[in-house]
Amino acid sequence: MDTLTYLLRVILTIEIVIGAFGNTINVLIFTRKKLRHNSCTQYFLAGSINNLLVVSFLFIYVLVTNGYEIPLFAHSSIFCKINCYLSYLIYNLSPYLLVLASFDRFCCSSSLVVLRSLADVHKARRYLWAMLVIFIIIFTPLPFFYDISSTDPPQCVSTNQKFNTIWSIFQLIFYALLPPVLMTIFGLLTLWNIRFQRQHIQPMIRSRQLHRRKDQQLRRRSDNAVLRMLIFQICAYILCVTMLCVMVVMINTVSYPTPLMVTFVRIAMLPFYLSHCTSFYIYTLSAKLYRKEFLAVVRKVVQRIQKVLRYIGSSCTS
Repeated sequence: MDTLTYLLRVILTIEIVIGAFGNTINVLIFTRKKLRHNSCTQYFLAGSINNLLVVSFLFIYVLVTNGYEIPLFAHSSIFCKINCYLSYLIYNLSPYLLVLASFDRFCCSSSLVVLRSLADVHKARRYLWAMLVIFIIIFTPLPFFYDISSTDPPQCVSTNQKFNTIWSIFQLIFYALLPPVLMTIFGLLTLWNIRFQRQHIQPMIRSRQLHRRKDQQLRRRSDNAVLRMLIFQICAYILCVTMLCVMVVMINTVSYPTPLMVTFVRIAMLPFYLSHCTSFYIYTLSAKLYRKEFLAVVRKVVQRIQKVLRYIGSSCTS
């Protein structure tokens, strides 16, 4: 067993644990009353559910097949096709959920009523379903090209070279380049909108009634907390995937990747996996609102455990 395989075993096991815990807590927090009425948290919730699927199924599959070299689904054509389809679908969804969240904050911070109306909880849910349908359609061709190879050991791969070339270019643009660019654009536009509002809209707010101003301040405080969470999450995502994106670009520019390039790709996969595990810890560090909701969830869980223990104790004594 080489050093990289050993590192994959250790690091991916840690990432599975922290990712499963963090994304589960995210789901509990983003379904709480105080946060579920914010349109941006709908994308955070969807992202946490998607990342939980990635960590719980895809990471374990990678750990077993690459870390422990146990060839799961290596002899089943059906499982090969299903696994390939779902893997690409779920992996590619994650960054575009952040793109939607970035677009939502851009709309929410806009001075245009038409754009602000797009930052709505019900519309956010429709956008999520629409994006899921689009992605399902985009990745539909994959099962027709992937199958079990005749090599020893057998692998789940595509042997159509023309398709492989087209698919590599598509993944390079669609996954490696486009999401970070869109996140950066919407992030900069959002910051510009906020600066514009502080310079032009804030003086108008001072002339309004006190109770109305307080309501707006509370809403703005919540929006700012969500925006801060999003910015930190985008920065973490870009840091985690930059090395892999660079290596993907380099590999696609040469005819035959060198062993050193393949090694760097394997190394770059480790921080890439981490991008699906960090959201809970980023939100906890970056937003007081999230920390308060997290503590509320902890208190609620502790109360339920105490209630169960009291019930068990009373049942044993009776």
